[in-house]
Amino acid sequence: MKTQTLRASQSRSIPFAHGLACAIAAFLAAFVLWGCATSEVSNHTFLHEARAPRLQGALVEIFTNGLPARPFERVAILDVHCEAQFFADRTIQNAIPLLMKEARAAGCDAVVEIQEAKTPENWTLETKVKHYTGVGVAYK
Repeated sequence: MKTQTLRASQSRSIPFAHGLACAIAAFLAAFVLWGCATSEVSNHTFLHEARAPRLQGALVEIFTNGLPARPFERVAILDVHCEAQFFADRTIQNAIPLLMKEARAAGCDAVVEIQEAKTPENWTLETKVKHYTGVGVAYK
């Protein structure tokens, strides 16, 4: 059986090469995870005159089907733009907190008539885009 003897300079290069490989792998993993980020943008447009915003954390009702039983007036159009990369997918559940945030900012009590739009030409392997629109209402 033949044994191999390493010189001092060779024995140091093996841990260095392993450390370098680990550093490169960590960098690539961070780059891939950074590339899988999602982004969400929201805004609102008043239909009539501007209203005072509601307090952060104030209750906002979400009606995905139907309308409130109470009388109400339409106050604002609420828009949420969601992007996800690679295999992440955005759903209405991702948009609801932003719809609520915009409803509060517009002084609304509830969100109704929520619609989802997917633009096929915006869908690629890398980025998926969904747009949600709702109507912010205030109870009378």
